[in-house]
Amino acid sequence: MDCLIPTLKGTNSVCVKDIKDITGKKPAAKNEYCLIKQVTPKEIAQLAYSLQSGVTILPLLAQNKVFTALQLSDKKLLENVMQEGMTFAVRSIKEKEEKLSSEELHEEVGSFVSDWLTEIGITPKVSLSKPDITFLVVATGEEYFVGIDVIGFRLCKRPYKLFLHPASINACIAYSIAKEAGITKDSVVLDPFCGTGTIPIEVALYQQSMSPFHFENKFTGLTIPFFKDSFEAVAQVEKNKKATKSKIFGFDAQLKMMTGSKQNAKIAGIKESIAFSKVAIDWIDAKFEKHEVDVIITQPPMISERVKNEKDILKLYDELCYQSKYLLNKKGTLGVFVNHPEKFKIIANKHKLTFKKEILMPIGDTNFSLVLFSP
Repeated sequence: MDCLIPTLKGTNSVCVKDIKDITGKKPAAKNEYCLIKQVTPKEIAQLAYSLQSGVTILPLLAQNKVFTALQLSDKKLLENVMQEGMTFAVRSIKEKEEKLSSEELHEEVGSFVSDWLTEIGITPKVSLSKPDITFLVVATGEEYFVGIDVIGFRLCKRPYKLFLHPASINACIAYSIAKEAGITKDSVVLDPFCGTGTIPIEVALYQQSMSPFHFENKFTGLTIPFFKDSFEAVAQVEKNKKATKSKIFGFDAQLKMMTGSKQNAKIAGIKESIAFSKVAIDWIDAKFEKHEVDVIITQPPMISERVKNEKDILKLYDELCYQSKYLLNKKGTLGVFVNHPEKFKIIANKHKLTFKKEILMPIGDTNFSLVLFSP
């Protein structure tokens, strides 16, 4: 069977590398999705537990650039998943460019699915509240995909994120910006504005080769007989993993953020791997030897026209650049996720940090960018 993995804007290249590392297969990539050919149920389960950069994982039944031309392309998968008496529902993921409404997508795909079920000799039965199988339609604005929902939720919604703050970064983006900054399994990593810990936690999960869903039992793949054994086997391996100490540091000036970070890390099962401390940005150099850090990756407080805080935020940017020049080794990287990259570049240039790369990663209607520098 083939498998679709939607991604967030700007994270596609990271997802491609991750899929290859997990499955050994190189996916085709386009816009905000990756497509893998000839995937096994075991590989789908491994992706479900290990992939930190994808939105969902969708074993495919049909795809077409023309919505009305969607036709069943994997009859065997449908026969393996559906049995007489089982109920279904349709859900959707769609880009803003998609003209059809969610209701229209659900209604039309529901009609397609009913025809496909009839074709394989199964009487279609709908249950919107508690379906046995959910069919997911992904509308990218250019192409339509329909498949079996083996996840049941967005993978970016991590179960460890119980303690939040208003500017908390999306987990898939947190992981992706860390990977773009060049983290490795043994990098010394610092987030000096860690908030409730999403970036350090995602780095720790990667370095420890542990799943964000280490204790998670909510995947719908666990309830679908065709996928159940594979999901259970991978889940058992994940449950037996234990975190070890690592050189990951999460700092923030607010004590309540540190409390939330430690609780989130504990829920994720990697509290031992991260050193969280209440440290203001201008005191960070006292915590390290000169040039000790490999990667500084962070989402500093954002400039807001509403609260008119630009002057204060630019001071934080200035201090971050000063500290980065001291802390990073010669091969190190500073990565910042900001909503005004040009203003950060001006300050970074003043401190003689060398610009390396900028990647646009919009969140909703706000344009954010990951900007990378070398010391």
